[in-house]
Amino acid sequence: MRTAFQPSARTRRAHAEQASARPGHTLRNTAFGAWAAAAGLACAALAAGPALAAGQVELRYTQPEQFTDIGLGHYDRSHNLRILGEHFMRLGQALPDGQVLELEVTDVDLAGRIEPHQPHELRVLRGSADWPHISLRYTLKAGDTILAQGEEQLSDPSYMFPRRRALEHQPLPYERRMLEAWFKERFSAQTTAAVP
Repeated sequence: MRTAFQPSARTRRAHAEQASARPGHTLRNTAFGAWAAAAGLACAALAAGPALAAGQVELRYTQPEQFTDIGLGHYDRSHNLRILGEHFMRLGQALPDGQVLELEVTDVDLAGRIEPHQPHELRVLRGSADWPHISLRYTLKAGDTILAQGEEQLSDPSYMFPRRRALEHQPLPYERRMLEAWFKERFSAQTTAAVP
């Protein structure tokens, strides 16, 4: 089975600019890395809101410009990092008040593969060897006490089965479902509420 998603016009323009300006590649990566760092800080600030009686997540992306596949072009990559960050924050709300989950994401490889299609490229999902993959390190704390820590290589080889049509209308549905399953399995002993 073959499912294709077509990037937006803005994404295509950003990708075309990047492809036609190789001398500026390092500058673009630097700008992207700075944005990703700022996004991580913004997510941490969001989690630290005083009105929430829940756990907090402190998220950091390490060298996101070198991630295996986080999207097409600067806009697409930035958007996808923001979506993942917001989902991590949502998951953290299931942690008990006073607990802090420190996350360092070291690589992301989105579901599907980028393939050339005239007049532009598309992300094609085949459900074969193109499953989502996320590498991360985590430390769960309560005050100065470390409750859990480790390094994980998350992947979901059967990401297209069973199909959930409601999920497919959300951004990054397969990556989000994979993160939810990992969070529930890894932190079920620490959580007092269902993952939202």
